[in-house]
Amino acid sequence: MNKLRKIVLLLSGITIIAIILMFIQSLGNTYVESSSSSYSIYKMNGGEQTTKFNSIISQYAKKHNISVLKVFTVLPEKSSNSDAVSKIHVYGKNLALPKGTRATKKEFETSGVYFSYYFVGKTNPASIERMFDKNGIKYNKINESWIWDISNYLEASSMGYVFLIVLVILLVVLLLTNLRELKKMNIRALLGVSNSRDAWESF
Repeated sequence: MNKLRKIVLLLSGITIIAIILMFIQSLGNTYVESSSSSYSIYKMNGGEQTTKFNSIISQYAKKHNISVLKVFTVLPEKSSNSDAVSKIHVYGKNLALPKGTRATKKEFETSGVYFSYYFVGKTNPASIERMFDKNGIKYNKINESWIWDISNYLEASSMGYVFLIVLVILLVVLLLTNLRELKKMNIRALLGVSNSRDAWESF
């Protein structure tokens, strides 16, 4: 039983490491992790003005020779059974994106303003925030959480199910092995043998 536990622990460790590596690779493909400044736009003076906002961001990106990634949600059509998906539009310096993530012209033009924006390249938060303030754009800084990112990745891919299966198998094997060891300890306790060393060995 101990041998089985070691094998399961080894396989579980390998699986979890593989999931982590795939998660890191998925972040690298979207350039979001290389963004030093991320903002969520929630208001514009005078109301939401999509054309004006797009022009401001595009001019800023070109002036500083950087890329600005707009990450937004595209809702399915009423006649479609598909789920909502995340799309990316790149302002300024073009970047290669994973297949299927780049927004079409129609998706971009009908998406509105109030979404998340990631600035990739040589610029700094002070410069970006001056640009926002000058144009009456209200924003919140995004503090990226690795836990949230991992949760989103597992939810959006089949890896979440694999991870849960691995955890269930690991839990079952550990419970079975520990129950067997606890049974031995109880028998030894009835015979007057100390449990402390057995507990350590069982762990």
